[in-house]
Amino acid sequence: MIDNFTTAQSVQVNGEGTNSGTVASAGAIGGYRTITLTSSGNNVDQSAVSVNNVTNRLALSTPADATNNFTVSWAGATGTGFGATDFTPYEELNLHKLKFALRSADFSTNFTWTFEDINGNAATYTGNFPVHSSGSPNLQYEINFADFVNAGSPVDWNAINKISLSGGGVLEADIGIVGGVTSVPEPTTALISALGALSLLRRRR
Repeated sequence: MIDNFTTAQSVQVNGEGTNSGTVASAGAIGGYRTITLTSSGNNVDQSAVSVNNVTNRLALSTPADATNNFTVSWAGATGTGFGATDFTPYEELNLHKLKFALRSADFSTNFTWTFEDINGNAATYTGNFPVHSSGSPNLQYEINFADFVNAGSPVDWNAINKISLSGGGVLEADIGIVGGVTSVPEPTTALISALGALSLLRRRR
C-alpha cells in the first residue's frame, strides 16, 4: 500500500499562489504525505487538495476560471525519502502494477507518477485518464511498472526511496482518487511464478 487515504489532510490556496503541507500518516508509505498545490487564473476563490479519511478519497477542487496543478509526494518527514523499499518481490518487472481508481471529475486528466530510488534515479509514467461523473462507478486503472520511462540510469525497483503523483493543469478540473493507491503483483502470473519456485525447491530437496 502506497497510501490508503485514512489520514485527513487539506492544502488550500485563496486566489492565486502556491501552498504546501505535510502530515504524519500511518496509512502512507514512509509514514508521511506531502501535498503541494499551485493555482492560477482566479485571484478570488479558494482551491484545495484534500484527503477525506471517511470516504478514503483524495480530491482536487478547482473554482471557475482557475487552473490547478498539484503534487502528492511520499518521501518521509523531511523529503529525504523513506529508505530502500522493494517493489518487485517477483523478478519480472512486468508482473508489478500501480493501481488506483478515479471518480468525480469534469474532464479527463493527465497524471504523472514518479518513482525514485536511493541513488536518485527516477522513472516516470504520464498518461491521460478518463473519468466518470460522481454518480457513476469508479474507473479502475492499472499501470505496469515495465511501462515507466527512466529519466537517466535505470531505476532500482528493489530500492525505491520516493514516490510522487502530479496532476491537474486543466481549466476548472475537479478530480477524485478513491480507495487509495496500491502496488501489487499481477495475481495469476505471480502465483504461477511462486508455485514454480516452490516446485523447484521441492525437486532440489
